[in-house]
Amino acid sequence: TRSLNAMVTGGSSKSKFLLVADYAASDNDFRFLDDNGTEYNVEDDVFTQRQNNAVQSVNALGKWQTTWGEGRHITLQESAFWKSQGIPGISNNQSQRAHLSNLRLLTEMILEDRELLTGYTIRHTVYFTHTGESFLDTDGEVGIGRQDNTYQTRTMGWQGRVQKISRNPITVSAGILREAYHPDAHLQTTPDLFDSQRWTFSGRAGADWALPFVPGVLSVGLDVRHQRSSFTGANPFSFSPLAPDSANTRLLMGIRSGLRVDILENLIFKANLGRTLRAPSFYELFGDRGGVVGNVNLKPERGLTWDAGVRYGTEAAVLEGVFFDHRYRDLIQFAHTSQATSRPVNIGRARAWGVEVTAQKTIWGPFGVSGNYTFQRATDQSDVPHLRGNTLPNRPAHSLFARVTGGLGRVTAFYDYAFEDGNFLDQANRRPLASRHIHNAGMKIRVGKGVQAGLEVKNLGNAQVADTWGYPLPGRAMFVNLQEQF
Repeated sequence: TRSLNAMVTGGSSKSKFLLVADYAASDNDFRFLDDNGTEYNVEDDVFTQRQNNAVQSVNALGKWQTTWGEGRHITLQESAFWKSQGIPGISNNQSQRAHLSNLRLLTEMILEDRELLTGYTIRHTVYFTHTGESFLDTDGEVGIGRQDNTYQTRTMGWQGRVQKISRNPITVSAGILREAYHPDAHLQTTPDLFDSQRWTFSGRAGADWALPFVPGVLSVGLDVRHQRSSFTGANPFSFSPLAPDSANTRLLMGIRSGLRVDILENLIFKANLGRTLRAPSFYELFGDRGGVVGNVNLKPERGLTWDAGVRYGTEAAVLEGVFFDHRYRDLIQFAHTSQATSRPVNIGRARAWGVEVTAQKTIWGPFGVSGNYTFQRATDQSDVPHLRGNTLPNRPAHSLFARVTGGLGRVTAFYDYAFEDGNFLDQANRRPLASRHIHNAGMKIRVGKGVQAGLEVKNLGNAQVADTWGYPLPGRAMFVNLQEQF
């Protein structure tokens, strides 16, 4: 595994710029424990090497901002990301040739004006994105069926915002977004698959009010989106559902509110309440990238969420605890539907509630500890008898992260511990993921003016773990890095 990163900044009193470039590549041919597809029979388990798993990527970002007058500036931004990777398949049936390449481009212009209207900030954003993907699996090694597909997704939009600057600020915004999705299936006689476009007209309004009798703020917001979608094209894949309705219109409305009360000088109470609606994305509706199959029959997701907690903070220590309760109708959730594929599904009713705790403490100088812990119960509460009460896929009950940092002279070091409780890949809770304990450690040494050398060891215990799709992840890995600033 190798990577190279560079960043350059500069400018004058009226303008400034930022240039960033990153390159990364990995053979990813690590060894892992293959259960041969028989998770309950350990007699046929064997360590083997990951195949067709190499990856390389290039990322570039350019940003320029200029200012004129007392309160006007314009920002131009361009970014590009390219990635090419093998798709290895599941552990007991690895592919040899399946491949995915991806190109993403983003162009954005932002104009901010604080002079046109006294006491107001006006902001306009115009943007364009292009995502091109090519998935090649002519042998049918990954997913379902032989595929040689290309996918293009383009978006263009405008977002405008006006904010009143005062003790009780008010913000109003509006936007227009056009999304277009065009796939081609080159191995099928019908070349087009679900050509689609979606127009979204959005409006948002929010206000903050200072509380009258105690220090604090009450925030209220409204989010309204009108979506018009159209889908055309035949379906060349016999294993996919039929095309959705040729056109549909949806009105999505979300409401949110928040409360903050300063109880004591360093003690704050916070609470939030919201009603959300989310339409399925094009990737969830149509995207098939090998083992991830789209679902054109998805309904919008609706949620009623609230949380409340307290935060105690000083310069040397922070402690925060929050209780949350999220209830959903038609929750959009990715789940395994077979050993080889995952698919987004609607879960009629679902609930996720629990507690989050975050802590940070500076002991002395560079020595400190920090961490966070989450407990949650995420259950399927739909009317399907054999699923009701099951744990939602990829929602572990316990997760913990802790970090210790320290330093002496030119040397700084850290140690991380991450724990994730066992959970499941599928709705029926028949495909478990074991609990994982991951230990990482590293150190950096200043070897000269502006020069640092470092060593990092990830997964010290060489734990055999898998990601949310069930794909094995690397065991113990060591990284050496060199950084120079001039």
